[in-house]
Amino acid sequence: MTLREQLDRYKGHGPGFDAARLVLSISILCWHSVVTSYGHAAETKIWNGIFAAPLSALMPMFFALSGFLVMGSFERANNLRGFLGLRALRIVPALSVEILISAFILGSLLTTLPLASYFTDPKFFRYFGSLFGFVNYTLPGVFADNPDPDRVNLSLWTIAPELMCYVYLGLLMALRLKRTGVTIAAFALLVVCLAADSQTGVDRADTGVVFARFLLMSFACGNLLYLWSSHIPFRWDVFTVSVVVGCLFIKTPVLIYLSLLSLAYVIVFVGSVPIFVPKPFSTGDYSYGIYLYAYPIQQTYSHFFTEHREFYWNILFCLPVTCMVAAISWWLVEKPALSWRKSLYKLPAAPTELTFLQMAVPFVLLAVYGVLLFVTSGLFETGMRIRAMLPWAAVCALVIVGLRITFLRFADRPKYQQSFD
Repeated sequence: MTLREQLDRYKGHGPGFDAARLVLSISILCWHSVVTSYGHAAETKIWNGIFAAPLSALMPMFFALSGFLVMGSFERANNLRGFLGLRALRIVPALSVEILISAFILGSLLTTLPLASYFTDPKFFRYFGSLFGFVNYTLPGVFADNPDPDRVNLSLWTIAPELMCYVYLGLLMALRLKRTGVTIAAFALLVVCLAADSQTGVDRADTGVVFARFLLMSFACGNLLYLWSSHIPFRWDVFTVSVVVGCLFIKTPVLIYLSLLSLAYVIVFVGSVPIFVPKPFSTGDYSYGIYLYAYPIQQTYSHFFTEHREFYWNILFCLPVTCMVAAISWWLVEKPALSWRKSLYKLPAAPTELTFLQMAVPFVLLAVYGVLLFVTSGLFETGMRIRAMLPWAAVCALVIVGLRITFLRFADRPKYQQSFD
């Protein structure tokens, strides 16, 4: 049986995807209980201990699962506007609410500064940049005495790479690239990531999966698994080998990309099998809310309960509170926003033939935004020499654009059309 055949048994929707997202988000909450309770020293010790492999795998699996599911949206979308609109509806509403609550309510109540100074501090205004991927974790005078000082919401660090994933697919959609084109683009991205590894050095690349480029590559792996699911076996022995490979090479330079592909298979496999979800969690998709709201709640707990800064007390208190907040967010914010998806699905399909200007304008706009994310958010690490990366990026861009030009030239020939679609 192939992966596609397994999914077709459940009408294309993996029966375990909701459970997989839920487990990943709760696992990250549990991991952050260590950071918010003890600070960076304990974090570094555990990160380099026996739990390094499973901890390193959490975010790549999250992004791989997202890449698998978003690729379905990519194929179903009528046009670029609809695709990006669907992504915005899933991310922006809850993110906006979290940023507003943190800045205006949580921050104003817990800041050590006078409110006049708090609301006029540049850090206050920079915090809103997170909504656009220009992430800032701090608010003036908030959580300064916590074990993890100053940071209001560490989870926001993934917003920039997540938006970059959508920019990446948006650029491919603007070029009208499909199966073969997306596959070649993923290999081009791998080349860029390997070049980035050579710039940052292997001494940092083996300390854990904290680089945003690994998350972007995991997303691309999820894309590939979706595109080629009809050729990928759905077998328990392959799953077992993937678990071993994923954990074994997760901290090994170069081979880490084989690990990321293996972990992508692991999480998609898990999402493709039936998994029981308890009743309170099966009524909605609370995983995004749990991930998004957990850290400010955990930091607030550490702020008030200084004598109970233990990871187990942190989990026991913050997990139910976070789940309750996530449920409220789902029913009052996220689900109502997602109801607008129907209007996006009804958008007219993009014309089969586009003029050069119609193709170039959205491509350039997305590319400019992607460059801003690249430069301001440190997606490929601030220590990397960007100049040295430009030739690699230029070569990959030329390859992808060349593919599109070749496709346009031979679009009237059925065999070429079929190979790309």
